[in-house]
Amino acid sequence: MDNHAVHNGGGIRARVKTKGDIILINNVFTKNKADEYGGGALARSVTDGDIIFMNNSFVENESQKNGAGVFARIHIDGDITFINNTFASNNSQNHGGGAFLKVSGADDIIDFINNTLTQNSAQKRGGGVYFYVDDSDAEASIYNNIIWGNQAVEKGDDIYLRGANGSFAELFNNDFTDIDSATQFNGILDEGGSPFTSKIPCNR
Repeated sequence: MDNHAVHNGGGIRARVKTKGDIILINNVFTKNKADEYGGGALARSVTDGDIIFMNNSFVENESQKNGAGVFARIHIDGDITFINNTFASNNSQNHGGGAFLKVSGADDIIDFINNTLTQNSAQKRGGGVYFYVDDSDAEASIYNNIIWGNQAVEKGDDIYLRGANGSFAELFNNDFTDIDSATQFNGILDEGGSPFTSKIPCNR
């Protein structure tokens, strides 16, 4: 806690160039700061590796760029999995107050399951979480999360979706109040949650 990174990953910075997984389980990241990405933690896999976060807490972390709680990115050939994590009172000066998650390869998947995000904020988009699915064959699966009481100055207080043409986010049994994306959601923007499976286009 109370760490400060001049660049990325205030609490921890993990980067794998090829053929290796990044796994963080049962950690607490509190009051860390990054002058760029990932106030609490930054995890990046360049190729052929997964990023897994389970049972971690991110509280009162700050970043000047994306991902105050966590910034996680896979460039190609890997999945991002977040299960049973808590994000509270993190603040990003850009996108993704609680978390900023991005996959860029064909068939890469973001699994975001049973997480709680509350009172996080972003000065631009995605106060709770910002999902970036940057390939038409990639997908975000967002199940059983509580994403409530977060704030974004521009769009997506709780959830913001961005992606390549043809990419999708699948939401099921989440509790949230505000969701937005780079394009319209065909009329489901005001549902106030997703007690059913919704396949949502994440076009740019």
